Amino acid sequence: MNKNIIGIIVIFMLLNNIIKAQEFSVDFVSGKVLFPENVNDYKSILQVSPDEILNGKIYRFVQFYEIPTLERYKNLETLGFEFLEYIPNKTYLVSIPISFDFASFANFGIRSLMPLEKQHKVDIKLDERPFPIWASQGNNVFVQIIFHQNLNFYASISALKKLGYEAFEFNEFGKTAVISISPEKINELAKMNFIRYLSLPSEPGTPESDHGRNLHRSNMIDRDYGGSYAFDGTGVNVCINDDGFAGPHIDFTGRTSQSTVANDLTGNHGDGCAGIVGA
Repeated sequence: MNKNIIGIIVIFMLLNNIIKAQEFSVDFVSGKVLFPENVNDYKSILQVSPDEILNGKIYRFVQFYEIPTLERYKNLETLGFEFLEYIPNKTYLVSIPISFDFASFANFGIRSLMPLEKQHKVDIKLDERPFPIWASQGNNVFVQIIFHQNLNFYASISALKKLGYEAFEFNEFGKTAVISISPEKINELAKMNFIRYLSLPSEPGTPESDHGRNLHRSNMIDRDYGGSYAFDGTGVNVCINDDGFAGPHIDFTGRTSQSTVANDLTGNHGDGCAGIVGA
């Protein structure tokens, strides 16, 4: 065979692999991952570790060849699938009932099924050292836990307590809790089947100096020393689309035109917005 033809075939195969990698690479916070095309490897629930089963279900990243149609989506929901998250590309975090016929995954346009590994459950900042001072407590670190969204929140808190962890801050709506934990135990905690993600909590807010913050923006405006800007608002008109009439505060006198105010004549949100603009 002509060497040029062989070279073209090799290049074509390489380009095909690159295109496939781009088409099916999954975008995690930790980076892009190409899942193997393994749907036909799943034959039975016996392939699943008992430790993964929670309330008769397992959690998997399910990647489709194409985004499922609404009809297919609803059909899978009818079969007990719960779609909890979407992760680009064509991938969902799904809760799958163990009663499902594992041999039929391929019939639903599924390309890959992957368990949640450590890199999918532990934020990269928890691998960095040292931890921020605000996230440290002696030899421990504060960690925010996100529970799977389809779980009972208080059952998850109870499961956490059985492991010896007390949540001192939690959010039932967001299914989150903050605990203090030894850094050496983070990866072990991530293996728990009721936990979706571990990360550092948000950095605490710090008081701001309104005087200092505003001063650096305005100390050159409309001042009486050389080099300052004589900006006093003269000739500037601002249109505000809001509710009600602005007033009767004396500072609005002679400074507003409200001839077009209609419908909502009693609201007071417009007063606040107009007051900020005119201040």
